[in-house]
Amino acid sequence: MADFTIIGSGAGGSAAALELLKNKKSVEIFEEGIEYKNNRMTVLESLSKIWRNNGITLFHGKPILNFAEGKCIGGSTVINGGVIAHTNEEILSKWDDILGENFFLSEDFNKKANEVEESLTNENKIAHPEYVSNSSKLLIKAAKQKNYIVMPTKLAFKNIKTIHNHPFGCENSNKNSLDKNYHIKIKKLGGKIKGKSKLLKIYKNKEFINEILIENTEDKSLKKIKVNNLVLSAGCTQTPKLLLQNELVKKVNPLNFHFNLKILCNYNDKVNCQISSLLSHHIREFEKDGVLFMASNYIKPLIASYLSFESSTKIKEFMSKFEFGSVFNCQIRPDFSQAKINKSIFFNDTVINWNLHDKDFEKIKKYLKILSELVFLSGAKEIILPIEKNNQIFNDLQDAIKRIDNLNKKDLEITSVHAMSSCSMSKNDKNITNTRGLVNGFKNLYIMDSSILPSNTGQHPQLTIMTTVKKLIEKNLESNKF
Repeated sequence: MADFTIIGSGAGGSAAALELLKNKKSVEIFEEGIEYKNNRMTVLESLSKIWRNNGITLFHGKPILNFAEGKCIGGSTVINGGVIAHTNEEILSKWDDILGENFFLSEDFNKKANEVEESLTNENKIAHPEYVSNSSKLLIKAAKQKNYIVMPTKLAFKNIKTIHNHPFGCENSNKNSLDKNYHIKIKKLGGKIKGKSKLLKIYKNKEFINEILIENTEDKSLKKIKVNNLVLSAGCTQTPKLLLQNELVKKVNPLNFHFNLKILCNYNDKVNCQISSLLSHHIREFEKDGVLFMASNYIKPLIASYLSFESSTKIKEFMSKFEFGSVFNCQIRPDFSQAKINKSIFFNDTVINWNLHDKDFEKIKKYLKILSELVFLSGAKEIILPIEKNNQIFNDLQDAIKRIDNLNKKDLEITSVHAMSSCSMSKNDKNITNTRGLVNGFKNLYIMDSSILPSNTGQHPQLTIMTTVKKLIEKNLESNKF
């Protein structure tokens, strides 16, 4: 029986496992998904094998929002863009107020964040002109005309110059997804990682978790595992699901997430974004408002999906100009909109509901207009807005703005890949998770993933998740609380 049994092998689970092993604790990780072995996959294969729910986890509401996350050894780090970003101090200060202690703004937290960053990124090279992605060049061109702040992005790649545009798995082992980085260290220290292992049942005895039931997803065999300490690191939708299904809590906290709204465009000349890296820079002019502009994956299957409302003739025409196009993303931190995860009254499952707050809707419209202007300033000759059942291709900024002004919120196409806070930490003893990551009411049940972040990061959250978990493990070890 291991000292620690961890459910989930993504950012939180991997950071927890490595820190525990460094401190001479034995660790076993169970992961529902398979191991991605850098093999080439078709889009359908990838969606079915390394994305959860074939890439579709719906937040029901107006509009319906699609949340996407990985389900494989390494979690979402295998399929994300690999952006490594620090959460700004204003948000960290608010989090410290929630915890009632100097945790996130401490010198130690910053030091740990830098250590994690250094272990994943190719330091300093990204700012060199040689490494600027084709799509980011277009945004930089537009931002200069508006005097907007543009900053290089740190990425979890071994070689920045090599193309990194891999939402369906990086084939060349260039990406520092955690299965290619942390997991190597974990195994060297004696940690065990078992894929195709789904947690079905958590057994409790008063304040203690003493056993779990694991299903082999391949042959459907079942195995009971005794536990000393159980760490849930299954992610912001799956960790609360496990808590609710096993009746360990009655309800979970609201889910926070980012809005992603994509604008597709074409240029008169070839820009070749399909043979360049995903992104190398962000426009950070509006960062204090929780808004980032960046390039997005420019890959044929994704572009075709954005054109689903068009006639077959129009789709063929647009795709024939693939080398002339790009797609840009407006990432927005909502100020008022949240989602709720509830146990289904009909099935042993959970449902996620949300509604777009009117003030956040106005925020979306404001920044869609700004991004539209930037895309036209970059030299684009036509753009397609993220509007469902829209058959308009705009070649004039004022026409695009007029359409945005007349938007109905239910017609927006919004996606998200960053969600957090569904089991957020707090000093309030009525909260789900305390300031050590321990589930209140239990002695040996911990949460160590994006669920415990106190609110929305406004940034790509991987670095903050891993640093938070690293510091929590150390905090518990130092105080002999495990």
